[in-house]
Order: sequence, then C-alpha cells, then structure tokens
Amino acid sequence: ESEKSAALLEKADGNTDEDNPEVGDTLRYTIQTRNTIEDSLIENLTISDVIPEGLEYVPGTLKVNGEAVTDEEDDDQGHYVDGKVVGHFGNVEDTEWHTLVFDVVVLPGQAGKDIENTAVVDGDNIDDPDEPREDVEI
Repeated sequence: ESEKSAALLEKADGNTDEDNPEVGDTLRYTIQTRNTIEDSLIENLTISDVIPEGLEYVPGTLKVNGEAVTDEEDDDQGHYVDGKVVGHFGNVEDTEWHTLVFDVVVLPGQAGKDIENTAVVDGDNIDDPDEPREDVEI
C-alpha cells in the first residue's frame, strides 16, 4: 500500500495565494508505503521519484523514515542523483509506514499548469511495483 502527497511548505516573496502553489514556492512531497501482509517480507524495499519538469529539488532536504540523509550516493539510506530521489529501506518484515520526504521549488513558466509526479515503490520480490501519484495545480 502506497500514498503520495504534496504540501505547500513556503511561499516565495510576493506570492499571496495561500491556498495554491505559485512559481517560486516550495513544496514538500511525502511518499509512504507499508507492507499490508503480516509475517511477510519485502526484499530491498525502495521508493524512487524522478523530479518532473517544472520542479527543482532543494538540496539537503531528503529524509528517509524521518532521518536526514545526504544527497550523495553513499552508505546512507538515500540519495539524489541525475534528477531522481531514492530511499532504500532494506528488507521490510513489519507493517509500519516507511516514508521518503523531500522539498522542491516551482520553476518559472509553470503558472497555470498541472505538474504530475509519479513515484515507484519496488522491492526485489515485488512483481508489480506500486506507482503512487500526485498532481499539483500551479
């Protein structure tokens, strides 16, 4: 089971629409997933998300299960490389929610557009990856 949401985190200077994202605003994406089958195993659970055109990743904002991770592809559980954020959760045997969180800024030229963002939740023993999606109206 997977879910994806986007929340307006911070308005850019001069933007006044408190309810809707505008160019320059910062959004926070949250992608969460959980194993819904008791006493089962998901091998090497990952959540990945290619940042769509019109959004720019905010460096240093990636969190995996609430823990800040570096953007580099290193020994921690997450990274941002070539326009894609990835969280590694290892083998999951529980039914708790596992989350990937990151921030993006809305780039110029997006006013009046809908930005569709689809993540991929996968594991070594999952035949049909889940693809939670969130559309944001700018």
